[in-house]
Amino acid sequence: MNKRKGISEIFGEDKTNMLEIEQKVLFRKQKIKITEDGLMTSCQNGKNTKHFSFDHIERKCFINKKRSHEILFFAIALIILFFLSMVLSYTQIIPKLVFLNSAFIVVAFICILLYTLLPINEFCIMLDNRERITLIQNVPTPFEFDEFVNNIYKARNKYIRENYFYIDKSAPFEEELWKLQWLNKEKVISDKEFAIALENIKNSPSGIA
Repeated sequence: MNKRKGISEIFGEDKTNMLEIEQKVLFRKQKIKITEDGLMTSCQNGKNTKHFSFDHIERKCFINKKRSHEILFFAIALIILFFLSMVLSYTQIIPKLVFLNSAFIVVAFICILLYTLLPINEFCIMLDNRERITLIQNVPTPFEFDEFVNNIYKARNKYIRENYFYIDKSAPFEEELWKLQWLNKEKVISDKEFAIALENIKNSPSGIA
């Protein structure tokens, strides 16, 4: 097995390469960092930190449209305040709250529009246990987001190649064949590299005649 390269060796000394990204949308805040062997995610000012190894990160990804429930809850809270303000103003307990009624209902209406018309596009990276890592698409900018995602898969492919792309001549032929097919399917090795490696395992002691 080859020695794994450090993250700086993978990307070189170019400071423009993005190895960490911070995303903020409405009530949601998170950081994602590329490490030597996976991804580190954290939200709410460094809390709920998780590490995901590249061993479990798949090539599969998809876009999921999700609505911000925090906005909806905020709108509901404003509507409740609106009715409380109406009750208090009519009972003459706090008559000065009357002018707040219109503000409550307008802001609540805007929040409901945001909830309905502006869903958050989530970029989901699949794990081998069917869980997923979720990024907010095009945040902070489309260019920075695309560059960061490309760097994720670049680092992942490097890690997998350096840890799994080798021939174990003592292993069963079927096991080595499955590994090569997996590496090729995940776009870690090219079709040419697959063909060369396949010939090597065929000629190994455990290979086919």
